[in-house]
Amino acid sequence: MFGNNSAQKLFNQKQKEAIFAMTRSVNTTFILYGPPGSGKTCTIVETIRRLLEPPPRSFFNFFSSLPPTKKILICTPSNLAADAIAEAILDQNFVSESDIFRLMSSSRDAFGRNHKLESITRTTNIYSNESDEAVRQIYDIPPKTEIMAFKIIVCTLGSTPKLSKYLSPGHFSHIFVDEVCYQ
Repeated sequence: MFGNNSAQKLFNQKQKEAIFAMTRSVNTTFILYGPPGSGKTCTIVETIRRLLEPPPRSFFNFFSSLPPTKKILICTPSNLAADAIAEAILDQNFVSESDIFRLMSSSRDAFGRNHKLESITRTTNIYSNESDEAVRQIYDIPPKTEIMAFKIIVCTLGSTPKLSKYLSPGHFSHIFVDEVCYQ
């Protein structure tokens, strides 16, 4: 499974076993736990990378040319944790920026945003009636067609209800709840 690539050196045996277990074609719940700094987030990011890899051609049905679409939701208890995992995914560069969306709370100040995540968030300017200058910038959510097209959506647990307006139950093939940086 890991062969002679860089992942062979990056993950310990327990992490490799977890990645293998989470990428199997079995509908089950998997709990990944460990102390802070033990590599849980890196293990989740590698699992997501592997889930999004196209399977070998032999896996496809004889009559089908496309693999089943994988849609991944990543939920965290805090914005800090959601930003960290979104950054980790972007840093690994295995998914196009157009395939990942970081859903932000509209109450979060967009002027003080994490600039590394600009390409995967949406903002709207709020203008004052007295000038043409933006007085506030808020996070926004794209139209339903765009939301449905993303391969990965990263959000806080508190923001997940927003998605129910756009997506039907069963939309996501995989759901990860991560607690990175949570105290």
